[in-house]
Amino acid sequence: MLTRGARRSIAGEEGSALVTVLIVMSILTIAGLTLAAIVVNTAGMVADTRSTAQSRAAADAGLAQALVLATRDKDICDDVPVESQPVVGDLGAGSTYSVARDCSVTGSAVYTSTGRGPGGAVTRTQAVYSYVPTPAVVKEPALVTRAPLNLSALKIRAVDPANPASVWVIPDTGISGDFTCNSGGAIAGSVYLPAGMVLGVGGCEVTGDVYAERDVTVGTGTKIHGKVVSLSGKVKVSGGSPIDGGVYAKGDVTLDSGAIVHGDVVSSAGSVTTTGGLTIDGSIYAKNNVVVTGASNKFVQSIYAGANLTVSGGAPIARDRIMYGGAFTYPHSGERAWAVSSVERTTLQPVVALPKLPNAPEWQGITQSDIDSLVTSGAFEKITWSGACAYAWWPEHEMVAKIRALTRPTVIDATRCSQLMMEQFSGTTAIKTDIVFVAPSFAVTDQKFSSADAKPHRMWFISPESPGRDCSKVPPISIKGTSMLPTGGKSPISAMIFTQCTANFPNGGEDWQGSVQAGTMTGQPNYWYTPVGFPGSKAPGDDTTPGPGAAATLGTLVSRYDVTP
Repeated sequence: MLTRGARRSIAGEEGSALVTVLIVMSILTIAGLTLAAIVVNTAGMVADTRSTAQSRAAADAGLAQALVLATRDKDICDDVPVESQPVVGDLGAGSTYSVARDCSVTGSAVYTSTGRGPGGAVTRTQAVYSYVPTPAVVKEPALVTRAPLNLSALKIRAVDPANPASVWVIPDTGISGDFTCNSGGAIAGSVYLPAGMVLGVGGCEVTGDVYAERDVTVGTGTKIHGKVVSLSGKVKVSGGSPIDGGVYAKGDVTLDSGAIVHGDVVSSAGSVTTTGGLTIDGSIYAKNNVVVTGASNKFVQSIYAGANLTVSGGAPIARDRIMYGGAFTYPHSGERAWAVSSVERTTLQPVVALPKLPNAPEWQGITQSDIDSLVTSGAFEKITWSGACAYAWWPEHEMVAKIRALTRPTVIDATRCSQLMMEQFSGTTAIKTDIVFVAPSFAVTDQKFSSADAKPHRMWFISPESPGRDCSKVPPISIKGTSMLPTGGKSPISAMIFTQCTANFPNGGEDWQGSVQAGTMTGQPNYWYTPVGFPGSKAPGDDTTPGPGAAATLGTLVSRYDVTP
């Protein structure tokens, strides 16, 4: 019995051992699998960590490179607040960076650097620097007016092409600030309308930029050699009108067949529509839709549509890429056929802000008190206009000899005359000094002025400003057939006209040289622009160039933080 019982006990123990072994093997297997998973996950985490580190290193490298380029090229913030072309680089082994710059907030330069690692990790860091722009130097305009300009032919040429003319329409409250240029008008410079709109009709030419607060219409045959900017309105360019710069608008941009744009076409808050064969050397950027009808093959560099894109014509239409955020509608071929490099649906697109309006000149408002202070300060002497208020053919007016004899800066007071009429004198008035003529109005007809000593001299024809003045009762300042010798923009004599009322150039035959500041401009102005300066100021060129330390500077780092890619 004992023997048999012992055998049964041993058999039971053998079964228990087997179960134990199976349990231990299961535990070991699970432990092995767990360890393997831990090893795999750890390896993945190491790889992800390495990719993240590489993406951060790429973002840091990109930021450093962008700062080096900006400070080296002195291009920290140019006239386009948001840079459309980012700084890009490839660090090798799959690591790349892209850096965008944003100066739309005054006093700040924001750099956003996106780094990408070879494993797909993305790091985006944003650095905000204080920014001190180049001190603005507001040059004397060729023409400042406070009423709309609608002239059959406005021609302003520049004595020095390096110092181009500028036309500003800065209206009083409640008055239109529009500008119409047609019938052969030509401006050797730029036009700025901080409160108006532009209508360019055939034959008008502007060698610089055109800025308007409201809509801009560029008619057939109009030539703009700079940018066209509508700060809050729309832009329409008719066929056959070349624009050497870009077209920028807050609202919609419409380009008709035959239009030629040698820069970008940008609608920061609207859509862009093009019709028929035209040429765009740059790219199209639209916050909303882009509609391209009957386009020529490869007529544009790239297209960036924030919403829908509709195209027709010959594929490909883009020499580089197409990016759109909504639907892409095309009549034939595949989607990919419409751009040479790539076609992509994405909401991550370049942002291009509108250029900023340059600093506007202030209306100086020269008063009688200002003129009197020139005399009391000793900067100018003063004489009173004697004799009749009008020249006569014969005998020669007594003031001609007095003017020729002046050798020190002098104010000639003719305020007793309702209008000083310098009309009937066939000789040349040669002057030796700066002269301020003061009268309620002037009629300067067929006069010739020259420098007696071949040195530069300045004249001012001033109708002093008076609050509440009724300009309907003031005769316009008339400049007719008057020249500064030698003609053709070569005279050392220059002159400024100042009046809060009207200046009139009646026949377009003048060889006037200088600038005009008038409440209203009428007639057919045709003159040479050169800066004159205000009475008592330094001669032009003496104080218009920023001195040492006046360059734009990138200040201290204000903040830096990561943002979600």
